Amino acid sequence: MASSQVLDEALPEGRDPAGSSLVTTETEPSDKVWQLWVAVFAVVLGYIGYVVWVGFAVPDSRWSWQVVLVAGIPLALGLLGSIAALNSTLNRVTLARRGITVRASMAYHANGRKLGYYTYTDAGGNQYSHHPAANRSTQNIDVVYDPRSPRVNAVRRPLVEVVLMHLLGWLVALGCLGTGVAGAAAPFI
Repeated sequence: MASSQVLDEALPEGRDPAGSSLVTTETEPSDKVWQLWVAVFAVVLGYIGYVVWVGFAVPDSRWSWQVVLVAGIPLALGLLGSIAALNSTLNRVTLARRGITVRASMAYHANGRKLGYYTYTDAGGNQYSHHPAANRSTQNIDVVYDPRSPRVNAVRRPLVEVVLMHLLGWLVALGCLGTGVAGAAAPFI
């Protein structure tokens, strides 16, 4: 009896009303989106300032600022691609470490037409959906999800396919980023 009293005192006040030692928590939605937009705006404004500076700092070359301006396109695509490749790689590593594989079934309208996504149930009994990148026609697929964040999920694939897919993504993203950096530095090379 003494150990349950110590446990009850150590637990926070947000316990299960049924009297068990289950702790219920609620997460607050993050409102940090404005910080992302401010950072993007600052980077774009900084790059425009760099283009103007190149236009005045390199008077010998007539096309230098245009080259730097156009180089912003592959630079932005490469940066966004690198962020997406990093996010996808980290999600796949997380799923490989602690992912749980479940069977997901195609979701249907009430009239029997396919909805285009799959639904699965996590270990806690909550239902989630997986939206595949390609339109699949199979009835069931194996989905791996993160038990700490069940919305992070992916179709179960062979290791070779996952490695090749991410390697190709990294090569394209870094290729675009390298092209953009070379174009932005072209007036000084």
